[in-house]
Amino acid sequence: MSTHERRTYRLAPPDRTGYVFGLGFGQLVTVAASTAFGSVAMMFGQVLIGIAVVATGAGVGVARWRGTALLDWVPYAARNLSQRIVGRTWLAPTTTLGGSASLVSPVLAGLSVIVVSPTADNGLARPVVVTADAHTKTCAATVRVAGRSLSLLDGDAQDLALAGWGAALQSLVAERPTVCQLRWSQWSASVGLDEHRRWIARNRAPGAAADVAHAYDEMVDAVSQSVRRHEVLVTVSVHDTGPDAIASLLREVRLLGQRLEAAGLSPSAPLGPDAWVRAMRLRLDPTASFWHAERALGAVAGRLSFDAVGPLAARVEWTYWVTDGVLHRSLLVVEWPRTDVPAMWLGELLQDDHGVRSITVGVEPVPRSRSQRSIARDAAKIASDVEHRSERGFRVGAAHRRATRAVDEREAELVAGYGELTYAGIVTLSASSLAELDAATDRVTQRAASIGVELRPLHGRHDVAACVALPLARGFASGKNR
Repeated sequence: MSTHERRTYRLAPPDRTGYVFGLGFGQLVTVAASTAFGSVAMMFGQVLIGIAVVATGAGVGVARWRGTALLDWVPYAARNLSQRIVGRTWLAPTTTLGGSASLVSPVLAGLSVIVVSPTADNGLARPVVVTADAHTKTCAATVRVAGRSLSLLDGDAQDLALAGWGAALQSLVAERPTVCQLRWSQWSASVGLDEHRRWIARNRAPGAAADVAHAYDEMVDAVSQSVRRHEVLVTVSVHDTGPDAIASLLREVRLLGQRLEAAGLSPSAPLGPDAWVRAMRLRLDPTASFWHAERALGAVAGRLSFDAVGPLAARVEWTYWVTDGVLHRSLLVVEWPRTDVPAMWLGELLQDDHGVRSITVGVEPVPRSRSQRSIARDAAKIASDVEHRSERGFRVGAAHRRATRAVDEREAELVAGYGELTYAGIVTLSASSLAELDAATDRVTQRAASIGVELRPLHGRHDVAACVALPLARGFASGKNR
């Protein structure tokens, strides 16, 4: 074990300074517009109406609910209202799909699945699945990644592993990046020991001592609930700019695989049809025990067609999303640790041994020219807000000073040659009942808080948010942290 001081890592704080007095652009427009209309109404003698307009606009523009500006809730409330009108429940129609399938669930509308066959040009050894999103104009492929547990490595090895991962991400940054988004998602669920019990029943000696067999069965029962399966998928998305998009995607996936191998990880080839179907179903219906089996799904139910991938029934509620009787809830990471953290800081959350959940982090490379403009804009915005506060006698607090230091550090790193990546995180929980889902939400929220991570439920959009954990081209809309 090395005796030198352990390396720590710093995550950029979210920018909550706003433009003026902590208000965002939309909030400022709402307050200004309501003030203008209210003033005009009062000029024409409609004093009560003018006061009501000003008060309503100020309330909507300034008020916050559950830590989020009230104005930001408007589109989700409108979406929820429209779903109430047209109906929350969706049932899959009976369809026959060929080699290319459309995912017809409403939240998956615009997504299509393409099976790319091996050719002399693409260098594939077997068919792979590529998904395309007509809404975001992107296509994506997914690989499964394995490696030694970070917690089993010593401090120096942990830092070396993170450096290798950082180098793989840094290679994505370019003035015109080919990869528009990379997501890693760790899925975890209890798998039990049913397979082991069946093996014991088949292979137990007829003359085995009854007391020994009973003691062994009790031991298996005691540890069965703590046996969990972890699976990490990495999804690479590129802009779908034409006929060469898939070739470009497969090339980027191969290059990423080489960089991950250099970092000591073991990436698979891009997921083929069977593996992709299995990954989708595990996340959409994790309570079905046979999906957890090691054997291929083709051996369980024949070769599955893509019309069985999406949910057969789905219902959208304000606080969760239901697919085939399984409830899903997604929580956004709104606050990362504010203090410097060691390499294993996320381990307590990743190694949670309760329930079914996915932890997904998406990163997007930022061109250096855009980083420079963003730094200049953020510095000017923070300075303007500080000036307004000082002129009007308001206190300039530690949040503004920290935001200023963060911008200075970003600029120094950019000058030193480092590229910038935006990132965001979502935790998706799955359960078979609302009581289990609520208990899992409380448990993961408290565990995340213990490591300095604040989670906030994405009410009104749980169906959309849950898609980021799926091996699809549709991921995070935009990264807000750097």
